[in-house]
Amino acid sequence: MTYLDLSILNGLGKKSNKHSLANRLLIYILLLSSCITLLITAFQLYFDYHEESLLVESRMLQIEKSYHDSLANAMWYLQIEQIESILKGINTFEDVHYVSVKIKDSQTYSLGELRTKNIKRYDSEVLLSMDGREIYVGSLSIESNLDGTIKRLSNKFYLILISQAIKTFIVSIFILLLVHYLITRHLKTITEFTKKIDLDGSDDSLELRRARGTLPDDELDNIVNAMNEMTASLKKSAMERNAAEAELMLSVARFDRWKASNFIGIIQSNDNGDIVEANDTVLEMLGYTRAELLDGKLDWTQLTPPEFAHLDHKAIEEASRMGYWVPFEKEYLHKDGHRVPIMLGGSIFNASPGEYIAFIVDLSERKKNEQRLELALKATESGAWDWNIQTGEVHFDRNWLMITGYEAGDMEPHISAWEVLVHPEDIGGLKETLNTHFKGDSAYYEYEYRLRVKGGQYIWSCDRGKVIERDENNAPLRMIGLDTNITQRRQHEEQLRRTQKMDALGKLTGGIAHDFNNILGVISGYSELLAESLSDQSKLVGYAQAISHASGRGAKLTSKLLGFTRVKRSDPQVLDLNSLLVGQQDLLRKTLTVRIQLKLNLGSDLWSSRLDSDDLEDAILNISINAMHAIEGRGELDITTRNQRLDFIEAKQLSLTRGDYVVLSIADSGVGMDKDTQDKIFEPFFSTKGEMGTGLGLSQVYGFVDRSNGCIKVYSEVGGGACFELYFPRYIEQPRVNALPKHDRVGELEGKNVILIVDDEAQLLDVTKEILQNQGYSVVCAQSGKKALDILNKSQVDLLISDVLMPEMNGYELSALVKERYPTVKIQLVSGYSDDAEKNIVKKSKQANLLQKPISSKDLLVRIKTLLDEELQG
Repeated sequence: MTYLDLSILNGLGKKSNKHSLANRLLIYILLLSSCITLLITAFQLYFDYHEESLLVESRMLQIEKSYHDSLANAMWYLQIEQIESILKGINTFEDVHYVSVKIKDSQTYSLGELRTKNIKRYDSEVLLSMDGREIYVGSLSIESNLDGTIKRLSNKFYLILISQAIKTFIVSIFILLLVHYLITRHLKTITEFTKKIDLDGSDDSLELRRARGTLPDDELDNIVNAMNEMTASLKKSAMERNAAEAELMLSVARFDRWKASNFIGIIQSNDNGDIVEANDTVLEMLGYTRAELLDGKLDWTQLTPPEFAHLDHKAIEEASRMGYWVPFEKEYLHKDGHRVPIMLGGSIFNASPGEYIAFIVDLSERKKNEQRLELALKATESGAWDWNIQTGEVHFDRNWLMITGYEAGDMEPHISAWEVLVHPEDIGGLKETLNTHFKGDSAYYEYEYRLRVKGGQYIWSCDRGKVIERDENNAPLRMIGLDTNITQRRQHEEQLRRTQKMDALGKLTGGIAHDFNNILGVISGYSELLAESLSDQSKLVGYAQAISHASGRGAKLTSKLLGFTRVKRSDPQVLDLNSLLVGQQDLLRKTLTVRIQLKLNLGSDLWSSRLDSDDLEDAILNISINAMHAIEGRGELDITTRNQRLDFIEAKQLSLTRGDYVVLSIADSGVGMDKDTQDKIFEPFFSTKGEMGTGLGLSQVYGFVDRSNGCIKVYSEVGGGACFELYFPRYIEQPRVNALPKHDRVGELEGKNVILIVDDEAQLLDVTKEILQNQGYSVVCAQSGKKALDILNKSQVDLLISDVLMPEMNGYELSALVKERYPTVKIQLVSGYSDDAEKNIVKKSKQANLLQKPISSKDLLVRIKTLLDEELQG
């Protein structure tokens, strides 16, 4: 007997008497008799109703025939009163409630009320016989109701129903008494017994009180025997069932909790790939609804990308062999098409039909974090390491290997393999910093050191890490960290340091050059005046010329200083470096002498660049002379040109903007330079030639390249020669020649114009004034811009000559005011040095022809004459 059987019996015993078998049997008999009675009555009523309906139809047909002829005549002759009389006559018949006549092409006449229920309708055409033919004169409609018929049938129905009910009640009572005596009283005993069955109590048996005599066992006896056997069997299996139910409920509850998990997906599938069940986590993970699951739209073979199919087959093979498979990572296809990374583990759910239960963990967030970390490490050129301090074992990730250039098998995974890569000068400080962190004296470990990469060269690395595991004695067990390639940062820092140093030196030398130019201007001016006044004394003229010559040498020296400081004026032109080198090669060969072979490797289709040709020639010559001194005995000097396109990273390493550049490379086979020498070669006055050198050659080159918006890089090793690479921006516009107007007239330089000279150097004012007055000019002097404006307010001036660098108001500010207030006054600016702020003003000024101090008297007079002649020509 099963648990279900017992439930039925217990339920039967608990039901009330009105649901007993005898009562139900009585009800069934009554229902059956009633149904038969109703069925017979219904058939009888149907036939009676049908006969009554036919009778009504027959009556309406007789009425139509009776009134047809008279109605046809009345309608033909439009005898309205006759028609109405006929309608009244028809309407008096039994069951007729409505009659209407429609005359052809005329009105409709009716009597009575139309109904919609329980009616019979008769429609006929009204024809008039005339001259042997029938003429259609209209139509007749008669409606009869069936109310009387229905009332008669209703009375008959109740009579039949009552008689049948009495008969059925008598038969039912007899059957009930008979069944109660033979069956139901014993069933009640059986029911009472089943109520008292206690699976955990005594072993009572069922007995029926019957006068059986020698009669053989009937069905009730068989029931009694079966009940006694069932009771014994139930008592035996009850305990087993209760234990199994408890375990089952526990398993179901546990599985329901797993299934309701919001972070672990659970699916049940078969060998065909059909997913027959899944929790909400899986559905949300893959974008499907439970309705789609129930419709059979989820199939793990379709959810799996082809490249992971072999892993699924391997998992099934493992499950068939071991009952489960080892968890592995794969991807599922989301409903919208994107891929979902997961970890999949599972086991056999039901071995016979080949069903499996699988547990799924969504790895999307972890994968995103891994990708973010990977991108961050790549972007910062960082590599991670994991160090087991007790064993010395170190794991370097692939980013660390990529930075250093090593392969996974190149390095032993031990701390000693890393230590040998650290620069010997850095290992001591590194270990000291590391030990400080091991002791707990620092929150984390950080140290910058040089690390040898696979090619043998060193890169700068910033090593950061932290101990994440310690033992009970606070001894470090495990440490993790990052190595970041900071070589580029170090290079930029070094370049910034050099730039700041050069800028400081530039400002210093520029200031010296400015003051020195003023002094040279005074010396040069007075020496020229002295030479003119002593023209009849040749010896004294020679002294004056010597002074002037010495002043010129000083001017060249200051020119070199200004070239280093980036403030030297240049005259850039669109140049073809190849053509310039071909034109300069003879001079270079003579300079290098026969012991040094000059080789030109000129690139084809070389781009143009906009440079000052004189400065470029000086730069090439300076580098070549340095190379000559660096080559001991015979050697070579290779000059190469090429086009090079720099991307963002390459340009950033050179402190340039990305784009196209013309590269001039000058390499020698000399003794080379160490790092300290390379750090100082562009500093002014630094020289490796002792008294033979001025220390200004390469500083001039540096200033020229810087002014040209390029850069210069030096590559050298001791004993390996040196290579200077000069990068110049490509000139992409069409060459344009802007020729300045020249004063070609040869003749007298005298004039009668009024000239205003402005300079804060009093001696320069005096000498310039005397030079101009000797040529017939009227000269007015001012030592500041404010005084110059006062003079212009009171006097007529033809030409303004002003120094640039002056206190309170500089020359550009003064010239702007003069240009605005006195537009007819010509302006000429002179300068011995201009700082960055004034260079910006130069770009905005319309005065392009700036004269550099010291100025010879002839150059000054020619420029003045040119400006004043332009006014006359205008």
